[in-house]
Amino acid sequence: MWLLDQAYRWRPITRTVFLERLPEDKHLPAIDVFICTVDPKKEPTFEDMNTVISAMTLDYPPEKLHVYVSDDGGSSLTLYGMKEAWEFARSWLPFCRKHGFKNPCPKAYFSSVEEEDGTEFMAERRRVQIFHLLLPYTLIVMARHPVMKIILNDSDSDDELEMVTICAIEMNKLNSEESSGVRHGSIQGHSVFFRNRVQGHERLYRDYFVELPIYPPNLFRRRFRMNRTLFLCILFMVENYDPYFVQTKNATGITGLSSLQKMTATIRMLAYGVAADVVDDYVGIGESTTIESLKRFVRAIVAIFSNEYLRSPNNDDIARLLAMGTNRGFPGMLGSIDCMHWKWKNCPTAWKGMYSGHVYEPTIILEAVASYDLWIWHAFFGLPGSYNDINVLERSSVFALLSKGRAPLGNFSVNENDYTMG
Repeated sequence: MWLLDQAYRWRPITRTVFLERLPEDKHLPAIDVFICTVDPKKEPTFEDMNTVISAMTLDYPPEKLHVYVSDDGGSSLTLYGMKEAWEFARSWLPFCRKHGFKNPCPKAYFSSVEEEDGTEFMAERRRVQIFHLLLPYTLIVMARHPVMKIILNDSDSDDELEMVTICAIEMNKLNSEESSGVRHGSIQGHSVFFRNRVQGHERLYRDYFVELPIYPPNLFRRRFRMNRTLFLCILFMVENYDPYFVQTKNATGITGLSSLQKMTATIRMLAYGVAADVVDDYVGIGESTTIESLKRFVRAIVAIFSNEYLRSPNNDDIARLLAMGTNRGFPGMLGSIDCMHWKWKNCPTAWKGMYSGHVYEPTIILEAVASYDLWIWHAFFGLPGSYNDINVLERSSVFALLSKGRAPLGNFSVNENDYTMG
């Protein structure tokens, strides 16, 4: 195999090009140049941009030259890069034809060309070089900072061009720092990850909130512990109360998290007791943002619904509950009271004995009173798990107003005893 590989090296074949034999431009055939590319991580978009620009600069009649880029569609970065390459070609092609450059690749030209005399040429070359220097950063920055593009395209001032050059240098430094793991920001040591928030919102919306979602209503209820109508109702009221949940853009033009993303992460924490970053890979929301959303969500719920849902029953409520209890065969019944044990996973070792009861592990007791329609009228939480229900009832405030004679009025009979307060 080595011998066969070396055979053509012994006597290389060279062919001479006779330019005078070429026909006139109007008789030349039209040619198509196809440039194939795939994932930007495997083939950097900037290299593809230089390839496309080089193909557009070929010494061929422009009306008969067509350049096509074949992409796998895996990233929108390639499409944006081709748009920027076209913008740069509008300056690069006239520059090459005006000065008769034989090297059509801008990357190779600016890395090898020597300085030439001529103030007009150097000023024009400097402008085009700055434009090319900014290309790698425009893939991410220029779409969000159109002011820099305006300065570059419309300004004839050397001072402003120098400012753009400084911006490019600073971007280069920032890129080097990011690649080396160094970060200078408002929070030292705070890790920053690029999360495609828009894609996370679209995925969440497509899975649960479109007209025909991927996951049916029964899965929505199981995962969110409520139906979709109630979820959207709460979302609407929380958005109106706290602007934090309204999707906005920051100073750099980046779209922030939507209210669906913030509330989904909050509901998952409340419903399942999971860590703050458990839905980070799905929703695209960081741990600190989830915790802040949880705090604001709880404050908003208390402020919006406390007057209606976090209250004791009034006279009308007692009359309605007593009538319903009588119809269901339980005269004089307002609701059901029960205690449940919540496991305390991180209970201090010194307290485990006090908080361990019949379940043989540390728990905290929740006492609740609920009516037939699952309306919770009373909740008392925090007593150690070693207590029984009678101990909890003695320390509960469920009968506090009744013992002081200030409970709402209600007439009912139990075991042939008549009562006037509920």
